[in-house]
Amino acid sequence: MKNLKPYLQTLNACPESLKWADNRKTSKAAWLACPRADWLLWLAGRIGIDKNLIVLAACDIAESVLHFVPENEDRPKKAIKAARSFVAGKATIQEVRAAADAAAATWHAADAAAYYAAYAAAYAAYYAACAAADAAARVAVYAAHAAAYAARAARAEKQKELADIVRQRIPWEIWKEKLKK
Repeated sequence: MKNLKPYLQTLNACPESLKWADNRKTSKAAWLACPRADWLLWLAGRIGIDKNLIVLAACDIAESVLHFVPENEDRPKKAIKAARSFVAGKATIQEVRAAADAAAATWHAADAAAYYAAYAAAYAAYYAACAAADAAARVAVYAAHAAAYAARAARAEKQKELADIVRQRIPWEIWKEKLKK
């Protein structure tokens, strides 16, 4: 696929991503330069990339901001573990939902970064549950978006790191095959 913007338009991409795509000559160039993990996860879900890879990418992103969660709060970490276990076939959907609900209960944290880190963890687990039910990928996007907010509370350059996490988990070769269709 040579020009990404018209394709993104057919998928109803957000206006901000369409504006950003204006300056990209090829889909590979856009993939390499994409500054937002939530955009990458959204597109991964829309083009049919393996849901387990999306769940694992959301987990990786959520883990990258767990350091914002208070030391004595382990529910977000348990939600990520449950989502990873589900992908590995070692947890039930009920266990994942319970862990996600428990992590969601930590959102009341006073610190904004901790709030969003817990949110990211919960949504990584919720996405695993939704993927099992063959639901839309937007829950993984929420995880990435929440992790981005948590990172933003610390430093702006974390945004690129989160996008790089998605690129590491879902390499170009997988995207390329899906974008050809």
